[in-house]
Amino acid sequence: MRFTLPEHAPDTDTLLTSTEHEQRAMRLLNATETAPDLAPSDETRALRKAKAHLLACTREEKADFEDSAEREHALRHAFSPQRPPARIRVFHNAERTAMLGGYTAGHAVVEVYAYDEPDVTAETTDVELADRAFELFNVGDDPDFGEVDHRAREYRDRRNRSLSVGDVVAVDGRFHACAAAGWRPIAPPQQARITQPGTTPLH
Repeated sequence: MRFTLPEHAPDTDTLLTSTEHEQRAMRLLNATETAPDLAPSDETRALRKAKAHLLACTREEKADFEDSAEREHALRHAFSPQRPPARIRVFHNAERTAMLGGYTAGHAVVEVYAYDEPDVTAETTDVELADRAFELFNVGDDPDFGEVDHRAREYRDRRNRSLSVGDVVAVDGRFHACAAAGWRPIAPPQQARITQPGTTPLH
């Protein structure tokens, strides 16, 4: 984006890029160090003007980034065929060694949470949804990582631990085991109702 630099003289129609905007602001800042004959009031005005330029540049770039992300999200939904909400089910591996070695056929898993994910299109993959679930049940309840999600809060209120390697996520009945890197599709696992520290059965 290009924009007009406020109070830019003598040519008020000059257009600056955000990089040029920042460079001009830095020159104004440096001027206060290289021009000792500036009166205090002049120095103060120069500093304020420079800071204002930098702040305006930062705000413009942040707004551009947020607008771009929102437009991309809106376009994906506008032009991608919609599908019903995906049913997500979350399972903890009951084997204590699973966090080290991952899921193995025969491991018992415990269903601890389930929800419907409405933000899906025909192009949304199971891996994307499993990744969302992993993030949701690791940091979704932490305000340091953004707005707290009520699903993550409910999950934690039930005294459930973070989703980890060896655990399983089902997307519309398709099961995926969390590996050290990514997800691995698996056959429907053996389910059990076992209460452990950090694992509270949903049913």
